[in-house]
Amino acid sequence: MSVSKRKDKDGKNRWLVRIESPDPVTGARRRVTVGTFPTKREAEREEAKAITGRERGTLLAPDSTTVAELLDRWLEVDVPRTVKPEQIVNYETVVRKHLKPAFGEVQVRKLSVERVERLYADLQAAGYSSSLIRNVHLRLSAALKLAKRWGLVADNVCDVAKPPKLSYRASKIWTAEETAAFLEAADDDPLATYW
Repeated sequence: MSVSKRKDKDGKNRWLVRIESPDPVTGARRRVTVGTFPTKREAEREEAKAITGRERGTLLAPDSTTVAELLDRWLEVDVPRTVKPEQIVNYETVVRKHLKPAFGEVQVRKLSVERVERLYADLQAAGYSSSLIRNVHLRLSAALKLAKRWGLVADNVCDVAKPPKLSYRASKIWTAEETAAFLEAADDDPLATYW
């Protein structure tokens, strides 16, 4: 376990956190770089989190997979096994139009609840329906479940992020008079027997 002071390329002090953790496959000792932080206090906090993660078995090996890469792998590996072939195009459209532009270059591990909810708010402000936003949420959540299963993330941020509630238009029910007027008008129609 170590927190050490380093200088970055701009000459600013940064704090590097590394801890020792056994390799999950071989059991051999390995040093895991947790990251670099601007303050010693923040570095010590992250070191404590990493140690707790190691003890719980949730410490993740360094990985720089982006959300775009994860979505591509999800569409390639998971979606064909779980989705009807005619629906795959809808999944690809949500990924291409909404998820990749919003999060494509973000590392999967750095995706935050706040950023996901900001996308939902932006889509809502742009006039998209709550149903579409919920579909965006479900697709991202499914991809992040795969990332969790593969050990790329410890938690799925979509489990916490809240998409907007589905809103339904109230159905307009005809009055008895409106129904009678419709049936009277339909009497002259050649398909009247179907009404």
